[in-house]
Amino acid sequence: MTIPIPSVTSLLKQYGLRAKKGLGQHFLSAMPTVDKIVKTLNLDAKEDVLEIGPGLGVLSAKIASHVHAIFAIETDIRACEIIKTEFIHIKNLHLIHKDILKLKLKDELIDLRYPVKVVGNIPYNITSPILFWLVENKNMISSAFLMTQKELADRIVAPPNSKTYGALSIMIQARACVKKIFNVSAASFIPPPKVSSSVIKIDFQNPPDLGIKDWKVFEKVVRTAFQKRRKTIKNALSDITLPSHYASIEDVLNKCKIKIQRRPETLSLQEFADLANMLV
Repeated sequence: MTIPIPSVTSLLKQYGLRAKKGLGQHFLSAMPTVDKIVKTLNLDAKEDVLEIGPGLGVLSAKIASHVHAIFAIETDIRACEIIKTEFIHIKNLHLIHKDILKLKLKDELIDLRYPVKVVGNIPYNITSPILFWLVENKNMISSAFLMTQKELADRIVAPPNSKTYGALSIMIQARACVKKIFNVSAASFIPPPKVSSSVIKIDFQNPPDLGIKDWKVFEKVVRTAFQKRRKTIKNALSDITLPSHYASIEDVLNKCKIKIQRRPETLSLQEFADLANMLV
């Protein structure tokens, strides 16, 4: 017999809970969207899921019935108390009161089955730090399904030669296969945010084979290039440190067969990788 799961709307009313602006809280209240996310996850009864910011635990409870275990990381103690009260009967739902950015996966979640699938309705104000936390832990993560601001989602999945393609696009796409799954209207949340949202998938098990020799050099090249994205790639990288056997950045670009008048947003992932490899 399936145990009914209360709606977010009813829980907010029952406990008189209000979203904290400082935590960037917008509770996903549209149950059809919750069900759509669960279906999108393509869950397996033998796997574990790590949820970032479970809110009131409605999505967590639905996921729990499809997996071996779900570990929900929530920083708001008020939300934690509600989850403990409402979903104490779900034995494979493990709640951890902690800031996800301070969580050390293998040290603190020793019972977690790796690689783990991650899901989260990510606060807009800390999306970038969470993305880079995922990148740092990518060897322990199979994929991540994130609900985030549509504008940021568009930047993450942007291809070269687009207005939204930039350093963030390249940093994520160089390490994973990314794609947008579907958009979510502001009306699906309580309180409604001022912008639309999107669900994206970041697949760390199928990254592109770019042959990057030194990730720190690669990141420096990318960040430097997009600090001056309106300039040509030659001028944008004019101050970057070069190996002694190159007289100028123009020499490096010519070696990579990249025209010096091109702008940073026109370079592909592979071209950035080739350029960085020349500087190692």
